[in-house]
Amino acid sequence: MENSSPSSTSQGSQTLFPPANGFSAGRALITFAALLLAVLIGNVAPSIQWVLAHMTDRYTLQHPPAGIALGVLAGTDVAAIICLVALLPWAAGTSFAGLGFRAPSARTVGIAVIGALAMVILTDGLESLLQTALHIKVSEQAVTLFLSMKTPATKALFALLGIVVAAIAEEMAFRVLLFNAIRRYARFWIAALASSILFGLVHATPGVPLLQNFILALPLAVGGVILCAVYAKTENAYTPMITHGLFNAVSFVALLFAPQLGK
Repeated sequence: MENSSPSSTSQGSQTLFPPANGFSAGRALITFAALLLAVLIGNVAPSIQWVLAHMTDRYTLQHPPAGIALGVLAGTDVAAIICLVALLPWAAGTSFAGLGFRAPSARTVGIAVIGALAMVILTDGLESLLQTALHIKVSEQAVTLFLSMKTPATKALFALLGIVVAAIAEEMAFRVLLFNAIRRYARFWIAALASSILFGLVHATPGVPLLQNFILALPLAVGGVILCAVYAKTENAYTPMITHGLFNAVSFVALLFAPQLGK
């Protein structure tokens, strides 16, 4: 479903898609609350299941395999996707096509690739600049986990989750839900900044100093703004997923051939 109004594709428009009354505050909040619950269940369910299966093996309980972390990551992202697939059309008051779930054109794919290049340059560049200026070396939790994995199979599975599943889940949550919901009541930049700050904060590492989390969150918030711009420019929900996936793919390739970058 395409917008016919010339102003509907501008970044200053109030909504990305018809109808104009999509994402009422009540429906958006209910959907967001359901998303949080789904993520919580998806996060703890694999761990609980594994603990129950090994309750009599104390050594195994104290030395969980890397597959548990993969299960938690997969469970979280899959639970988020299922929840959003079920509730997004209701929350938005429109179809998936109205939210931009349409086959991308060559033009929109090109914009997605440019967005990924911008993310690599700005996000990674800003993180390196902050670490150099503040003399602090910090790694995202996912990077540390990836480097701790011993077998090519687990690394390949982790990369697949990050490039495909996580990119889909996070774009549905932060761009299709949050960005659109805020954009219903605010202009592009307010919606992009608000949703992107949240995007950066969820990648913070628990238990580390605030300054280190700032170094992690700020560059990713900048990346989130780029993803919002890709979504708004193309009015296609798949393009920020492509951008996000390509950015993650570049990161995994870099860590595979130069693991010292993540240490």
